[in-house]
Amino acid sequence: LCYSVLRFALAMSAINAHLVVKLWANGDVSKLEKDLRRFYEHVKRVKPESSRSDSAELFLVARQYKGMKASKELTASENS
Repeated sequence: LCYSVLRFALAMSAINAHLVVKLWANGDVSKLEKDLRRFYEHVKRVKPESSRSDSAELFLVARQYKGMKASKELTASENS
């Protein structure tokens, strides 16, 4: 579901837009966080103080969307 949200955000967001995704911690969080970093300048994991300490709930906050062109350039430079 988070990747559906990311695809929608990539299609609809303006440059410098932000995205917040609520999820529950699992083995795929690091992969999603890495993928968000391809498209956003700043990505941070946030666990609200109001969330119980034993809860796996967390948020990924992605700020300053770089745009598709920037992410394609980044991907090209990673493959070089």
